[in-house]
Amino acid sequence: MGGKSTRNNETVIVIGSGVAGMNVIYNLLKTKKRMNMMCITREDQVAYSTCGLPYALEGITKKFDDIILRTPEFFTENNVQILMNTEVIDIDSKNNQIKTINENGKTEDFRYDYLVIATGRKPNIPPIKGIELKNVFTLMSYKDGKEIAEIMPKCTKAVVIGAGYIGLEMALAFTANNIQTVVVELAPSVLPAILDPDMSELVEKWLLKKGIRIIIGKKVQELKGNGIVTGAILDDGEELPADIVLLSTGIKPNVELAKKVGIDIGPTGGIKTNENLCVYMSGNCVKNIFALGDCIETKNLITNQPIISALASSAVVQSKVVAKNIIGREAYYKGTISPSITYLGGLQVGAVGLNTNSAEKAGISYKSATSAGSSQSKYIPGWKNIFFKIHAHKNHIIGAQIISEKDVKERINALTLIIREKIPIETILQTERCYTPPLALLSDPMFKALEKLV
Repeated sequence: MGGKSTRNNETVIVIGSGVAGMNVIYNLLKTKKRMNMMCITREDQVAYSTCGLPYALEGITKKFDDIILRTPEFFTENNVQILMNTEVIDIDSKNNQIKTINENGKTEDFRYDYLVIATGRKPNIPPIKGIELKNVFTLMSYKDGKEIAEIMPKCTKAVVIGAGYIGLEMALAFTANNIQTVVVELAPSVLPAILDPDMSELVEKWLLKKGIRIIIGKKVQELKGNGIVTGAILDDGEELPADIVLLSTGIKPNVELAKKVGIDIGPTGGIKTNENLCVYMSGNCVKNIFALGDCIETKNLITNQPIISALASSAVVQSKVVAKNIIGREAYYKGTISPSITYLGGLQVGAVGLNTNSAEKAGISYKSATSAGSSQSKYIPGWKNIFFKIHAHKNHIIGAQIISEKDVKERINALTLIIREKIPIETILQTERCYTPPLALLSDPMFKALEKLV
C-alpha cells in the first residue's frame, strides 16, 4: 500500500460520520496535503460524541448539544464537504465511482480516488411483540438521543432491556431524571460481555443503591400498549409498567451496502479487511477502498480469532492507519484486546482482554485471582475501595476487571499495554512503581492478585 505519496487534490470520500469516519478526516487534515474530502451520512448531525449521549441525557453536561464536537463552519473552513441526509446506494469499484440518493430522492454520482467505508453499526432488535410501539427507543444516534430527551420529562417509569454499557448508563440517566427504572437482562449477571458474575455483583449492588431494580435471567416477552408503550411483560408473567422503553440488546455491523456491491464479509458478519484496512472483493484486495470502525471484522490479539470490536478507541487507532495509508505512509492495524470502561453514577467499571466466558469459548486454560484494597493510603482523605480480578495463562495476563470509584482508567490502560506486549507477570512484579501516600499504596492491591498467579 505504502511508498507512494498521495498526489495533491485527489478525492477522498468517507461514508459515515461517526467516530471512525470523522477521525479519518481529522487525521487527513493534519497532514496538510491538499485533498478534496467529502463525508456522506444518512444522519442530520455530524461530529458528535455517540458515547456522550447517555451522559448528556443524564444531565452531566450543561446542555444536550455540548456533545457536538465540531461546527459546520469547521468543515467549510477546511474544505470538507458534508452531505447529510444522504445515502450511498452503489459503489462502482472498477470506475472509482459511487451513487448517492438524498432525502428528496435525488440521485447523484461522485468519483473518488480513495473510498473509506465507515458505515458503523445497527441495533440488534429482538423479536418482541409490540416492539413497534411509540416511546420504544434504541440509542444509536444523535437523533435517537434528541427524541429521548424530548419525551423523558413526560415519563415516570422506564424499562431498559439489556444490561450492557449503554443499558446501564441509560438506567442511571432515567433515574437521574426521576424516572423509576427497571433493567431486564437475559444473562445471569449485568455487563456479561466483560465481567465475570462475581464482579458483576458489585455493580448490581451499586445500582440497587441508586434505586434501580435489576432483573437477571429473564427476558421481555411482550411490550404492551395502545399505540404508545405502557408496559413490558416478562417470560414469567410479571408485568412492568413503563411509559418509555430502551432497547440495549446488542449491535451488529452495518454491512448492507458492502454486501450489495460484493465486498467480502467475514465469519463474524463484519467487513473483511487486510492489515492496511483495505477491503476484499472476491478474495482480492482493493487497495483504494478502506473500511474501519464498527462495520469491520478485526482480530482478537489474545485468541487470534476474528471479532467485532465496536469501541470508539479501536476506531480512533484504525483511523490513523487508514489516513497514513491514503497518504502513502504504510501503516498496519494488527487487532485489538478491547479495553473498555464505563462510568455509572460515580462507579468506574473497566475491563480488558478475556473474561472467564470468553477464555473458555476460546479454549484457553487460565488461572484467576482477585484482590481488594484502597486506591491510596487510608490515612489520606478521599480513598476509595478498589476491586481487581485478573486472568492469566502461562505467566501472562490475558484479562483484567477493575471496579472502583476512582483510578480505574489508568490501570486499565496500563494493563492493556502489558497484555498487548505480553509482559510476563514476574517482570511486572519486579518493576518499580511511583509512590506517595495521597495517590498510591506502597503495596498496590493489584499486585496482590498478580502474586497469586505466579
